[in-house]
Amino acid sequence: MQLNFLILFLGLVVFSPVFGQESDEAYKERVLKEYSKRSAPMEESQIDEVIEQDIAEAPEDFNEPEPSNVKIQDSFLTKIMNKGAKEYVRRFLNQNPFSNMSRSELRSLVLARLEGQPFGNFLKERPKFLDMFVDILRDRKALPSLIGMINKPEKVKNYGIVLICVIVSVFFLNLMNSKGNIFRRILVKMSIGIAAFAANVISFYVIFKDEVTPTLDIILKYYHL
Repeated sequence: MQLNFLILFLGLVVFSPVFGQESDEAYKERVLKEYSKRSAPMEESQIDEVIEQDIAEAPEDFNEPEPSNVKIQDSFLTKIMNKGAKEYVRRFLNQNPFSNMSRSELRSLVLARLEGQPFGNFLKERPKFLDMFVDILRDRKALPSLIGMINKPEKVKNYGIVLICVIVSVFFLNLMNSKGNIFRRILVKMSIGIAAFAANVISFYVIFKDEVTPTLDIILKYYHL
């Protein structure tokens, strides 16, 4: 599941038309072009209202980030990535381009890219979850930290070892689950599956605690677990 989310995030980066700051005139022209596709083009005052709304939705602590140059570390994950994918990951590790977009703009982008897909339909039916997902994408720390897991070869290696141990343990425990009636065997098999899932989640959190904490903080704002 973690890999699926990373692929989704990278997909949004690859196909996103916006990667950085725009001048006021360029942004105004883009808003005009977007809304001119409607049956009644927007008036100048309406365009200004949209721009003012987007400015109001900008992060309160917005400051131009200091330039950085994070390098991509070699790991079995980065070795299977092509040069273009590595470049997009590197850019995300240095600065999250989605943080420069308003909530309304990014919400429209997400729904457009996921149109007709199961996850897109899921987001449409659950506005609260959509808002949370957009906040994670826009946050200056959450998304870069999640993608940054790729750039932690030692942690990825440790998590891989844990996964192998869990898979091997489940295999042998299921082999040993041959005694008793069928109801008992089914119950034991379900217990093994639940234990394996719990071990997977707990080990993932322990190993990648620093990387997932910013995202968990946003989730807890929406869902007080």
